[in-house]
Amino acid sequence: MAAALFGMIGIASVLFFSDHTQRGLEISIMLGMVAVPLITTYALGATLVRAFGGVVSALLPERIVRDGLLLVLVAILAKCGLRTVDAPEVMLAVVTSSVITVGLVFITARKLEPPGLRQAKPTYASREWWFAVPPLMLITGLDVFVSRAGVLVLGWTNHIREAGVFALALNIAMLVGLSRIAVATMFSPTAADLYARGDRKGLQQLFARATLLSASGAIVVAIPMMVIAEPFLSFFGEGYAAGAPIARVLILGYVFVALCGPQQNLLTMTGNEWAAATTMIAGAIANIIACALGVAIYGPIGAAVGVALALSIWSVAMAIYIGKRLKIVPGLVFVLLSIRPSAIGGQQWNWFLRAGK
Repeated sequence: MAAALFGMIGIASVLFFSDHTQRGLEISIMLGMVAVPLITTYALGATLVRAFGGVVSALLPERIVRDGLLLVLVAILAKCGLRTVDAPEVMLAVVTSSVITVGLVFITARKLEPPGLRQAKPTYASREWWFAVPPLMLITGLDVFVSRAGVLVLGWTNHIREAGVFALALNIAMLVGLSRIAVATMFSPTAADLYARGDRKGLQQLFARATLLSASGAIVVAIPMMVIAEPFLSFFGEGYAAGAPIARVLILGYVFVALCGPQQNLLTMTGNEWAAATTMIAGAIANIIACALGVAIYGPIGAAVGVALALSIWSVAMAIYIGKRLKIVPGLVFVLLSIRPSAIGGQQWNWFLRAGK
Protein backbone atom coordinates (compact mmCIF):
# COMPACT_ATOMS: atom_id res chain seq x y z
CA MET A 1 0.00 0.00 0.00
CA ALA A 2 2.83 2.39 0.86
CA ALA A 3 4.61 1.61 -2.42
CA ALA A 4 1.40 2.18 -4.40
CA LEU A 5 0.84 5.48 -2.58
CA PHE A 6 4.35 6.71 -3.31
CA GLY A 7 3.99 5.61 -6.93
CA MET A 8 0.78 7.63 -7.32
CA ILE A 9 2.42 10.64 -5.67
CA GLY A 10 5.31 10.34 -8.12
CA ILE A 11 3.00 10.18 -11.13
CA ALA A 12 1.00 13.17 -9.86
CA SER A 13 4.20 15.12 -9.32
CA VAL A 14 5.26 14.53 -12.92
CA LEU A 15 1.83 15.50 -14.27
CA PHE A 16 1.49 18.71 -12.26
CA PHE A 17 5.06 19.99 -11.89
CA SER A 18 6.79 18.99 -15.14
CA ASP A 19 7.26 21.55 -17.91
CA HIS A 20 6.08 18.90 -20.44
CA THR A 21 8.90 19.65 -22.89
CA GLN A 22 10.45 16.16 -22.58
CA ARG A 23 7.54 13.84 -23.13
CA GLY A 24 9.67 10.71 -23.35
CA LEU A 25 11.28 11.43 -20.00
CA GLU A 26 7.88 12.05 -18.38
CA ILE A 27 6.47 8.76 -19.69
CA SER A 28 9.56 6.88 -18.55
CA ILE A 29 9.32 8.26 -15.01
CA MET A 30 5.60 7.52 -14.77
CA LEU A 31 6.12 3.94 -15.96
CA GLY A 32 8.88 3.65 -13.37
CA MET A 33 6.40 4.76 -10.71
CA VAL A 34 3.99 2.06 -11.90
CA ALA A 35 6.77 -0.49 -11.41
CA VAL A 36 7.38 0.56 -7.78
CA PRO A 37 4.42 -1.35 -6.22
CA LEU A 38 5.11 -4.31 -8.53
CA ILE A 39 8.74 -4.50 -7.38
CA THR A 40 7.59 -4.26 -3.76
CA THR A 41 5.03 -7.00 -4.31
CA TYR A 42 7.40 -9.54 -5.79
CA ALA A 43 10.00 -8.69 -3.13
CA LEU A 44 7.43 -9.54 -0.43
CA GLY A 45 6.41 -12.65 -2.34
CA ALA A 46 10.02 -13.79 -2.57
CA THR A 47 10.30 -13.35 1.20
CA LEU A 48 7.29 -15.61 1.64
CA VAL A 49 8.82 -18.22 -0.64
CA ARG A 50 12.08 -18.11 1.33
CA ALA A 51 10.17 -18.41 4.62
CA PHE A 52 8.39 -21.47 3.22
CA GLY A 53 11.76 -23.14 2.56
CA GLY A 54 12.21 -22.27 -1.11
CA VAL A 55 15.57 -20.51 -0.85
CA VAL A 56 16.59 -21.00 -4.49
CA SER A 57 13.03 -20.47 -5.69
CA ALA A 58 13.02 -17.10 -3.92
CA LEU A 59 16.10 -15.93 -5.84
CA LEU A 60 15.17 -17.14 -9.32
CA PRO A 61 12.19 -14.86 -10.09
CA GLU A 62 13.84 -11.53 -9.36
CA ARG A 63 17.46 -12.29 -10.21
CA ILE A 64 16.93 -14.52 -13.23
CA VAL A 65 13.37 -14.37 -14.57
CA ARG A 66 12.75 -10.61 -14.29
CA ASP A 67 16.14 -9.48 -15.57
CA GLY A 68 16.31 -12.23 -18.18
CA LEU A 69 12.82 -11.47 -19.47
CA LEU A 70 13.63 -7.76 -19.54
CA LEU A 71 16.73 -8.46 -21.63
CA VAL A 72 14.73 -10.63 -24.04
CA LEU A 73 11.97 -8.03 -24.44
CA VAL A 74 14.41 -5.21 -25.12
CA ALA A 75 16.37 -7.41 -27.55
CA ILE A 76 13.17 -8.24 -29.45
CA LEU A 77 12.25 -4.55 -29.65
CA ALA A 78 15.73 -3.71 -30.88
CA LYS A 79 15.91 -6.48 -33.48
CA CYS A 80 12.42 -6.11 -34.96
CA GLY A 81 13.41 -2.66 -36.25
CA LEU A 82 9.88 -1.25 -36.30
CA ARG A 83 10.94 1.76 -34.25
CA THR A 84 13.87 3.08 -32.27
CA VAL A 85 14.07 1.62 -28.78
CA ASP A 86 14.09 4.49 -26.32
CA ALA A 87 13.53 4.96 -22.59
CA PRO A 88 9.67 4.62 -22.59
CA GLU A 89 9.85 1.28 -24.45
CA VAL A 90 12.48 -0.02 -22.03
CA MET A 91 10.44 1.09 -19.01
CA LEU A 92 7.36 -0.59 -20.48
CA ALA A 93 9.45 -3.77 -20.72
CA VAL A 94 10.39 -3.30 -17.04
CA VAL A 95 6.71 -3.06 -16.07
CA THR A 96 5.83 -6.11 -18.20
CA SER A 97 8.61 -8.26 -16.78
CA SER A 98 7.69 -7.13 -13.25
CA VAL A 99 4.04 -8.14 -13.73
CA ILE A 100 5.07 -11.61 -14.91
CA THR A 101 7.53 -11.91 -12.01
CA VAL A 102 4.78 -11.05 -9.49
CA GLY A 103 2.59 -13.82 -10.91
CA LEU A 104 5.43 -16.36 -10.87
CA VAL A 105 6.43 -15.51 -7.29
CA PHE A 106 2.94 -15.96 -5.89
CA ILE A 107 2.34 -19.16 -7.85
CA THR A 108 5.54 -20.50 -6.27
CA ALA A 109 4.47 -19.27 -2.81
CA ARG A 110 1.11 -20.98 -3.24
CA LYS A 111 2.78 -24.29 -4.10
CA LEU A 112 5.16 -24.14 -1.12
CA GLU A 113 2.60 -22.87 1.39
CA PRO A 114 2.53 -25.07 4.51
CA PRO A 115 -0.71 -27.00 5.06
CA GLY A 116 -3.15 -25.29 7.37
CA LEU A 117 -1.43 -21.91 7.21
CA ARG A 118 -4.58 -20.04 6.19
CA GLN A 119 -6.43 -21.47 9.19
CA ALA A 120 -3.76 -20.32 11.65
CA LYS A 121 -4.58 -17.36 13.88
CA PRO A 122 -2.38 -14.36 13.03
CA THR A 123 -0.29 -12.79 15.75
CA TYR A 124 1.76 -9.62 15.74
CA ALA A 125 5.04 -8.78 17.48
CA SER A 126 5.60 -5.26 16.21
CA ARG A 127 7.58 -4.18 19.28
CA GLU A 128 10.15 -6.89 18.60
CA TRP A 129 10.90 -5.90 15.03
CA TRP A 130 10.06 -2.21 14.82
CA PHE A 131 13.50 -1.09 16.05
CA ALA A 132 15.16 -2.91 13.15
CA VAL A 133 12.88 -1.48 10.46
CA PRO A 134 14.43 2.03 9.98
CA PRO A 135 18.05 0.87 9.54
CA LEU A 136 17.00 -2.01 7.27
CA MET A 137 14.95 0.38 5.12
CA LEU A 138 17.95 2.69 4.98
CA ILE A 139 20.25 -0.17 3.99
CA THR A 140 17.89 -1.29 1.22
CA GLY A 141 17.58 2.21 -0.21
CA LEU A 142 21.29 2.93 0.00
CA ASP A 143 22.09 -0.41 -1.64
CA VAL A 144 20.20 0.70 -4.74
CA PHE A 145 21.77 4.16 -4.57
CA VAL A 146 25.33 2.83 -4.20
CA SER A 147 24.97 0.42 -7.12
CA ARG A 148 23.71 3.25 -9.38
CA ALA A 149 26.03 6.03 -8.18
CA GLY A 150 28.20 5.91 -11.30
CA VAL A 151 25.18 6.19 -13.60
CA LEU A 152 23.79 9.09 -11.56
CA VAL A 153 27.04 11.04 -11.54
CA LEU A 154 27.55 10.57 -15.29
CA GLY A 155 23.99 11.73 -15.89
CA TRP A 156 24.37 14.76 -13.63
CA THR A 157 27.53 15.77 -15.50
CA ASN A 158 25.78 15.49 -18.91
CA HIS A 159 27.62 12.31 -19.99
CA ILE A 160 24.31 10.87 -21.18
CA ARG A 161 25.55 8.28 -23.68
CA GLU A 162 28.36 7.25 -21.34
CA ALA A 163 25.80 6.76 -18.56
CA GLY A 164 23.95 4.25 -20.74
CA VAL A 165 27.13 2.33 -21.53
CA PHE A 166 28.13 2.42 -17.86
CA ALA A 167 24.70 1.09 -16.79
CA LEU A 168 25.02 -1.89 -19.14
CA ALA A 169 28.57 -2.62 -17.97
CA LEU A 170 27.38 -2.37 -14.36
CA ASN A 171 24.62 -4.92 -14.93
CA ILE A 172 27.20 -7.34 -16.34
CA ALA A 173 29.50 -6.79 -13.37
CA MET A 174 26.68 -7.30 -10.88
CA LEU A 175 26.35 -10.91 -12.06
CA VAL A 176 29.52 -11.54 -10.07
CA GLY A 177 27.63 -10.61 -6.90
CA LEU A 178 24.98 -13.31 -7.35
CA SER A 179 27.05 -15.88 -5.46
CA ARG A 180 27.35 -13.54 -2.45
CA ILE A 181 23.59 -12.90 -2.49
CA ALA A 182 22.81 -16.62 -2.68
CA VAL A 183 25.26 -17.48 0.10
CA ALA A 184 23.97 -14.62 2.28
CA THR A 185 20.42 -15.91 1.93
CA MET A 186 21.45 -19.28 3.36
CA PHE A 187 23.86 -17.74 5.86
CA SER A 188 21.52 -15.27 7.60
CA PRO A 189 19.12 -17.53 9.56
CA THR A 190 21.87 -19.84 10.76
CA ALA A 191 24.04 -16.89 11.80
CA ALA A 192 21.17 -15.42 13.81
CA ASP A 193 20.61 -18.76 15.56
CA LEU A 194 24.29 -19.19 16.45
CA TYR A 195 24.51 -15.62 17.77
CA ALA A 196 21.35 -16.07 19.86
CA ARG A 197 22.86 -19.20 21.44
CA GLY A 198 26.16 -17.42 22.11
CA ASP A 199 28.15 -19.80 19.90
CA ARG A 200 30.85 -17.40 18.71
CA LYS A 201 33.14 -20.19 17.56
CA GLY A 202 30.38 -21.68 15.42
CA LEU A 203 29.56 -18.23 14.05
CA GLN A 204 33.20 -17.66 13.11
CA GLN A 205 33.37 -21.01 11.33
CA LEU A 206 30.06 -20.40 9.55
CA PHE A 207 31.22 -16.97 8.39
CA ALA A 208 34.47 -18.45 7.11
CA ARG A 209 32.62 -21.12 5.10
CA ALA A 210 30.18 -18.56 3.73
CA THR A 211 33.06 -16.29 2.71
CA LEU A 212 34.84 -19.15 0.98
CA LEU A 213 31.69 -20.08 -0.98
CA SER A 214 30.99 -16.45 -1.85
CA ALA A 215 34.54 -15.84 -3.05
CA SER A 216 34.70 -19.09 -5.03
CA GLY A 217 31.42 -18.41 -6.81
CA ALA A 218 32.41 -14.82 -7.63
CA ILE A 219 35.78 -15.88 -9.08
CA VAL A 220 34.19 -18.65 -11.17
CA VAL A 221 31.77 -16.14 -12.70
CA ALA A 222 34.27 -13.27 -12.96
CA ILE A 223 36.91 -15.06 -15.04
CA PRO A 224 34.71 -15.82 -18.09
CA MET A 225 32.92 -12.46 -17.76
CA MET A 226 36.27 -10.64 -17.98
CA VAL A 227 36.97 -12.52 -21.22
CA ILE A 228 33.60 -12.15 -22.96
CA ALA A 229 32.81 -8.60 -21.76
CA GLU A 230 33.85 -6.91 -24.99
CA PRO A 231 32.13 -9.25 -27.52
CA PHE A 232 29.03 -9.38 -25.32
CA LEU A 233 28.76 -5.59 -25.13
CA SER A 234 29.36 -5.32 -28.89
CA PHE A 235 26.14 -7.26 -29.40
CA PHE A 236 24.15 -4.25 -28.19
CA GLY A 237 25.41 -1.96 -30.94
CA GLU A 238 28.19 0.30 -32.09
CA GLY A 239 30.03 2.05 -29.29
CA TYR A 240 29.02 -0.32 -26.50
CA ALA A 241 32.29 -2.25 -26.74
CA ALA A 242 33.91 0.79 -25.13
CA GLY A 243 32.21 -0.31 -21.91
CA ALA A 244 34.37 -3.47 -21.65
CA PRO A 245 37.12 -1.80 -19.54
CA ILE A 246 34.40 -0.32 -17.33
CA ALA A 247 32.83 -3.75 -16.85
CA ARG A 248 36.20 -5.31 -15.98
CA VAL A 249 37.00 -2.68 -13.37
CA LEU A 250 33.56 -3.07 -11.80
CA ILE A 251 33.90 -6.86 -11.85
CA LEU A 252 37.11 -6.56 -9.83
CA GLY A 253 35.27 -4.35 -7.32
CA TYR A 254 32.49 -6.87 -6.85
CA VAL A 255 35.00 -9.72 -6.57
CA PHE A 256 36.65 -7.88 -3.68
CA VAL A 257 33.26 -7.52 -1.96
CA ALA A 258 32.67 -11.26 -2.42
CA LEU A 259 36.11 -12.02 -0.96
CA CYS A 260 34.97 -10.31 2.25
CA GLY A 261 31.88 -12.51 2.54
CA PRO A 262 28.35 -11.66 3.72
CA GLN A 263 29.52 -9.00 6.18
CA GLN A 264 26.39 -6.88 6.03
CA ASN A 265 24.20 -9.89 6.75
CA LEU A 266 26.47 -10.78 9.67
CA LEU A 267 25.88 -7.33 11.17
CA THR A 268 22.11 -7.34 10.68
CA MET A 269 21.75 -10.90 12.02
CA THR A 270 23.64 -10.03 15.20
CA GLY A 271 21.63 -6.98 16.23
CA ASN A 272 23.98 -4.44 14.66
CA GLU A 273 21.53 -3.03 12.12
CA TRP A 274 22.45 0.58 12.81
CA ALA A 275 26.14 -0.22 12.45
CA ALA A 276 25.43 -1.78 9.06
CA ALA A 277 23.40 1.28 8.06
CA THR A 278 26.14 3.65 9.26
CA THR A 279 28.82 1.88 7.23
CA MET A 280 26.42 1.93 4.28
CA ILE A 281 26.00 5.71 4.61
CA ALA A 282 29.79 6.12 4.70
CA GLY A 283 30.08 3.86 1.66
CA ALA A 284 27.45 5.85 -0.24
CA ILE A 285 29.21 9.16 0.49
CA ALA A 286 32.58 7.69 -0.51
CA ASN A 287 30.99 6.32 -3.68
CA ILE A 288 29.62 9.67 -4.79
CA ILE A 289 32.87 11.52 -4.03
CA ALA A 290 35.02 8.88 -5.73
CA CYS A 291 32.72 8.77 -8.78
CA ALA A 292 32.66 12.56 -9.10
CA LEU A 293 36.45 12.76 -8.91
CA GLY A 294 36.86 9.84 -11.29
CA VAL A 295 34.50 11.33 -13.88
CA ALA A 296 36.21 14.71 -13.65
CA ILE A 297 39.65 13.19 -14.24
CA TYR A 298 39.15 10.11 -16.43
CA GLY A 299 35.51 10.12 -17.54
CA PRO A 300 33.43 6.88 -17.44
CA ILE A 301 36.42 4.64 -16.62
CA GLY A 302 37.14 6.99 -13.72
CA ALA A 303 33.59 6.47 -12.46
CA ALA A 304 34.17 2.70 -12.56
CA VAL A 305 37.41 3.05 -10.62
CA GLY A 306 35.59 5.26 -8.10
CA VAL A 307 32.82 2.68 -7.60
CA ALA A 308 35.31 -0.18 -7.21
CA LEU A 309 37.41 1.84 -4.77
CA ALA A 310 34.36 2.84 -2.71
CA LEU A 311 33.15 -0.77 -2.56
CA SER A 312 36.58 -1.84 -1.33
CA ILE A 313 36.74 0.88 1.33
CA TRP A 314 33.22 0.03 2.50
CA SER A 315 34.08 -3.68 2.77
CA VAL A 316 37.28 -3.00 4.71
CA ALA A 317 35.42 -0.65 7.09
CA MET A 318 32.85 -3.37 7.84
CA ALA A 319 35.59 -5.94 8.39
CA ILE A 320 37.30 -3.66 10.91
CA TYR A 321 34.05 -3.01 12.77
CA ILE A 322 33.15 -6.71 12.82
CA GLY A 323 36.58 -7.56 14.18
CA LYS A 324 36.28 -5.01 16.99
CA ARG A 325 32.59 -5.45 17.82
CA LEU A 326 32.00 -9.18 17.26
CA LYS A 327 35.60 -10.40 17.59
CA ILE A 328 35.27 -12.24 14.30
CA VAL A 329 38.21 -12.21 11.91
CA PRO A 330 37.73 -12.02 8.11
CA GLY A 331 36.52 -15.31 6.69
CA LEU A 332 39.38 -15.99 4.28
CA VAL A 333 41.94 -15.08 6.96
CA PHE A 334 40.34 -17.60 9.31
CA VAL A 335 40.36 -20.26 6.58
CA LEU A 336 44.05 -19.70 5.84
CA LEU A 337 44.95 -19.76 9.51
CA SER A 338 42.97 -22.96 10.01
CA ILE A 339 44.82 -24.66 7.15
CA ARG A 340 48.33 -23.52 8.04
CA PRO A 341 48.52 -22.49 11.68
CA SER A 342 52.23 -23.20 11.71
CA ALA A 343 52.87 -20.79 8.84
CA ILE A 344 52.77 -17.85 11.24
CA GLY A 345 54.36 -17.20 14.57
CA GLY A 346 52.81 -18.53 17.74
CA GLN A 347 52.17 -15.04 19.07
CA GLN A 348 50.03 -14.03 16.08
CA TRP A 349 48.15 -17.34 16.14
CA ASN A 350 47.30 -16.93 19.82
CA TRP A 351 46.10 -13.38 19.13
CA PHE A 352 43.67 -14.63 16.48
CA LEU A 353 42.43 -17.37 18.79
CA ARG A 354 41.75 -14.81 21.52
CA ALA A 355 39.97 -12.61 18.94
CA GLY A 356 37.81 -15.56 17.89
CA LYS A 357 36.80 -16.12 21.50
